[in-house]
Amino acid sequence: MIVCGCCKRLSLQHDNHKDFCLPQWRFTPLPVFLIFRIIEAVVLTAGFFYGFVISAQYNMGLGQFVYLTIWTYNIATVFHISAAVCTFTAYWQRIKRRVSRPDDGNGNSTENGSWFGKETNGYEPLNRIHIPSWLAKMTWFCFHVSLAWSPVVAIVYWSFLHGYLDLNSKGKIFYNIQIHAVPGATMIMELILSPVPVKMAHFFYPYLIGIIYVVFNLIYCLSGALDPITGENEIYIFLDWIDEPMMCLLSLLVISVALIFVYCVLVVINVAKLKFSQWIDSHRVEVENQEEMEIGPSTTNDV
Repeated sequence: MIVCGCCKRLSLQHDNHKDFCLPQWRFTPLPVFLIFRIIEAVVLTAGFFYGFVISAQYNMGLGQFVYLTIWTYNIATVFHISAAVCTFTAYWQRIKRRVSRPDDGNGNSTENGSWFGKETNGYEPLNRIHIPSWLAKMTWFCFHVSLAWSPVVAIVYWSFLHGYLDLNSKGKIFYNIQIHAVPGATMIMELILSPVPVKMAHFFYPYLIGIIYVVFNLIYCLSGALDPITGENEIYIFLDWIDEPMMCLLSLLVISVALIFVYCVLVVINVAKLKFSQWIDSHRVEVENQEEMEIGPSTTNDV
């Protein structure tokens, strides 16, 4: 029973697909949110391909993929692409549904309110949005991993590693900011602007990625492979498994605590966002109801 309960909490099954497609704030037009997500996806995808240009300059080949930064960046890129696909899928489904609906002659659908009217604001009907289950699960998984790791990577890099790498010269400063700052910024925006659920139990997924990277880093260093940029035995200065194993363990402990702390802060931000959004929606309904009561039913006099 305990195992089944844990598996249920860790499950990526989520039937309410609108949470992956629509904006959190109901006053945001769906086309605007779609454009926003497309821009995010294009920016991160451009950085992904530009990374191969930087790799060629350092003669790294595929060596860039030994860094946790690149792991995190690529997962964030996959999330933004899949999120844009989710929103586009919902938008396209609604366009087709709008075309197929009968019209009452005034530009309104005959089904439960207007298409972009005050009653629905372009979000009707919510229960008809459907995306493939694998797309929803992949989007949710990448969301949690990149949401947790992107801020941690940014904090660790700009606090401790910024001065050790030759990524600040002309022509490379853009890439430096792109991989060490942009994912964290876009993920925070997604947390605030989208209703993708954030569950404390799903901290398991970013932590799992961290464990997988630590095992990879250990095997890579002990095998005698060198850092593609610095040529040192360790990939990161605080993960020198050969000369400073105790420092490695201490560093991993500190990063683990930082990851937990950051994730808890993000969960609190998400709860506050949901509460505020609910308050806005309820206040808006109250205002609309009050306006209707003050105006009263419209009457016409035949002359």
